[in-house]
Amino acid sequence: MLKIVENMKIWFCISLIVILTGVFFMATKGLELGIDFKGGTNIDINIGKTFDKADVDTIVKKYDSEETSNIIDKTTIEIKSSKLTNDNINAMFGEIKTKYNLADSAKSQDLIGPAFGQEMANKAILAIIIANVLILIYIA
Repeated sequence: MLKIVENMKIWFCISLIVILTGVFFMATKGLELGIDFKGGTNIDINIGKTFDKADVDTIVKKYDSEETSNIIDKTTIEIKSSKLTNDNINAMFGEIKTKYNLADSAKSQDLIGPAFGQEMANKAILAIIIANVLILIYIA
């Protein structure tokens, strides 16, 4: 059986090493925030039939190499990007529309502003700090 209380210093050191490693990487590399926090464009394209995601990704990569795309259901793809402009979106959708013979109504586009995301990030950080302080008070 583990002697947890007798080996408290060892367990404390292991916990401290894990925590400090996480803090170090967060401080040096930062957090990878999605478009929900830094702002960008969310595009849903309803292709209406099953499709090859790699083909759509090839078209999208021409306009933004850092985008992320997900298949929502077997007939719809969601594209998230922080760098696409309206002209690029229209040109990209034009290529996809031509390839899959789509109607103009197949595209849904939402713009997410960075101010809302920044406010959410600030509140999330504040909530983490408050939670940690309350946990420390409870433990003490």
